Amino acid sequence: MKKKRSAGKIIGIVLICICLVLLLLMLAAFIYFNSLLNKIDRNEITGDPNLSEEEIYEAPTVDMPDSIDEIEQVKQEFEEAQKIEIAQSDGVDNILLIGADRRSMSENGRSDSVILVSLNHDTGKIHLTSFMRAMYVCIPRSDGNVWGMLNAAYSWGGPNLLIDTIELNFRIKIDRYVIVDFTAFKTAIDMVGGVSINLSEEEAAVVTTESKIPTSSGLQLLNGEQALHYSRIRYIDNDFKRTSRQRTVITALLSKVPGIEINTLISMANEILPLVNTNLSNTEIMQYIIECVPIISNPNNISQRMLPVENESGETFTGIIYVNGREMYRVNFAHNIKELHDFINS
Repeated sequence: MKKKRSAGKIIGIVLICICLVLLLLMLAAFIYFNSLLNKIDRNEITGDPNLSEEEIYEAPTVDMPDSIDEIEQVKQEFEEAQKIEIAQSDGVDNILLIGADRRSMSENGRSDSVILVSLNHDTGKIHLTSFMRAMYVCIPRSDGNVWGMLNAAYSWGGPNLLIDTIELNFRIKIDRYVIVDFTAFKTAIDMVGGVSINLSEEEAAVVTTESKIPTSSGLQLLNGEQALHYSRIRYIDNDFKRTSRQRTVITALLSKVPGIEINTLISMANEILPLVNTNLSNTEIMQYIIECVPIISNPNNISQRMLPVENESGETFTGIIYVNGREMYRVNFAHNIKELHDFINS
């Protein structure tokens, strides 16, 4: 009996020691990854409320009269849409991904792309929704509501005003934001070995011209520089197609993450995290990583849309209006709000 009891004690002690070692390893891993995540830029980006429209908008003005009747109708539809309850659910986390066109860390830049990343915990799906930057929306500045292009919100008030604008106009609760600039975008793609994108002849010609790298049509492995120019193509078609290209690159990048070796991931973290700005905590980021890696390993778990949905195909130009000599797109608020809410809850 004594031998059996002694053996039992020894096994118990061994199990306790193993558990302690595992706990120590987990603690060490947590401390290490926490130190990596501390490299993230968490300085507040406030924008500049004194910027003029000329300094914000890229396109020159055109000699067209204001669409007075349609502008008035849009504002009436907006007021009616304010009766719709803001969608928020414990089962869905909404994170706004902002692609800023800043060239250096010393400038805020403009919101070159705005994509809502919705993680549906209930369905195990990730939904990507692009917001066209030229949509005519109500921007809730601190000095009063102003109507203009969506991307003006970021220039005037940083990510917080952009979030407030989307929440107000599209009745959706946004939990956090992540800002990535051109340098981070290119670095991430280069460090995963590039992304495979199917290029048309026109797209390949633009990528060749802009990147100075000969690029052919068809399925091509693009490096960071090429992928950046591909995602910014607009003049061969339109801004709707442009947002589709941006989502295509993001989906291609996400698909490569599960296969990346841990050493490469750590190198990526050291290179990229200082170039990322977010209000996500380290704990939240680690929780999302744990949950999202199994999801993105299956491309079928990722779906995408674009607002306004009337022009989602990129083949139509419904809703063009002119405001102060600038071409913008009006939004059917009730319809787009319903489509967005249904999409992220699917």
